[in-house]
Amino acid sequence: MNDINTVSIKTLVTFIGVFNTHSFSEVARREGVSASNISRTIQQLEDALGQ
Repeated sequence: MNDINTVSIKTLVTFIGVFNTHSFSEVARREGVSASNISRTIQQLEDALGQ
């Protein structure tokens, strides 16, 4: 995910989940993945958006 054109709906849903819960761990539990996976997804989104 290197630019905004490659941001997936799943990534945006993950971001919204983190925004609403203020917790990578909570979203990770819901998604059945590790918190580091959620963190990585958000980092990739930030990189794609230049933030």
